[in-house]
Amino acid sequence: MIHNLRTTHARHISVDRAIVDLLELQELDLAPGTLTTSGLRELWGCSQSQVSRRLASIDRLTHWSVQGWQGGREGFWLAPRLAPAPVLPEPVPSPRERWEALRSQWREVVE
Repeated sequence: MIHNLRTTHARHISVDRAIVDLLELQELDLAPGTLTTSGLRELWGCSQSQVSRRLASIDRLTHWSVQGWQGGREGFWLAPRLAPAPVLPEPVPSPRERWEALRSQWREVVE
């Protein structure tokens, strides 16, 4: 179980702990999703400040984001970070503009 990994192997390494915490939340089908401080305190058996630190460590992971609401005291949303939107190419001409361009090219060929 993921819980056993945290207590036996990764206690002293914060990044590993964040990964194990995230894996545990995924295993329990809590991530992605909403989390509460009280629920995490009960799950992890720690104080509110430790919950905050552990969520901050998860937030520092490259592909995951923790966002709080109500001042971040009680509720959190844990979800994968969205990749930046791709840069869109130059505006695509409208069908009318494309037709006019083709028509003028055709006129040049015919004349």
